[in-house]
Amino acid sequence: MSTFRVSLEDLLAFSHQAANMTIPQRLLFFESGEAGWIHYVPRLLVILEGQREIRYIQEGRELFQTIEAPAIFYCAKSGYLLGIKDAQLPNKSLSFSFYPTYIRAMMVDYDGITPPPTERDVYYHTSKPLSLPGVKLLELFDALHEANSDENVKQLLPLLLELTIRDLESSSSAPVLKVRKLWDEINTFLREHREENLSRDDIAKLFRISPVYVSELCRKYSNDNFSHLKLKYQLEHARNLLLNTRLNLEEIAERSGFSSANYFIRRFKVEYGTTPHVFRSFG
Repeated sequence: MSTFRVSLEDLLAFSHQAANMTIPQRLLFFESGEAGWIHYVPRLLVILEGQREIRYIQEGRELFQTIEAPAIFYCAKSGYLLGIKDAQLPNKSLSFSFYPTYIRAMMVDYDGITPPPTERDVYYHTSKPLSLPGVKLLELFDALHEANSDENVKQLLPLLLELTIRDLESSSSAPVLKVRKLWDEINTFLREHREENLSRDDIAKLFRISPVYVSELCRKYSNDNFSHLKLKYQLEHARNLLLNTRLNLEEIAERSGFSSANYFIRRFKVEYGTTPHVFRSFG
């Protein structure tokens, strides 16, 4: 199998093409499923030509959609968005993933037959992360979404593309990263076992690595420490149970991996600014 071409010049040519397009179709993905894998980094995608089949979560349901070019869409770090590999049609698309320490950019030119990577595809990642204006814009996206102002987020997507291109133009290349298979497996395991009170040592033993390395992977790929990331996944599960079941708080705490209902209530209030009871009543 061929590999991606690593070329900033080629990547920028496609990026400028995207920036000069009129793109009326704009989509947002902020929601993830109750279990399973997510990128845990914000991503911006542009379909330049053709069609893509995507799978995503909306109001707790898994949905499928065919997206035709031109289109631009944003997936928040909490969001779930995947292409359906077995159903893909020919397309040419750009993707930018905003990791804590670098930007990963790709242009995939899929012919509908040979899956990437091929000699047509371009890969590049920077030695530095998204600059401060871009980071602030991502924070604004989250705030606008929380304020039910998704239409404003959609209007700002071209600005995120413009800022990303500026960062690419001023960037220096970093060595091509190896696939983050180990971290993806750990991240998936944590989300799928939120009902268990797993420790860092438990994860290290399970994946046959050191506890220190677990922490390093967590900081590198989620920009968070292990304890807080695990807590966020537990609270995410608890929120879902509060909204969609009639379980009492003791049962929800137990099923979300908390040692007691009182501890669950305290952590929930710190994270969300309200108690589980009030959240359930007005959520």
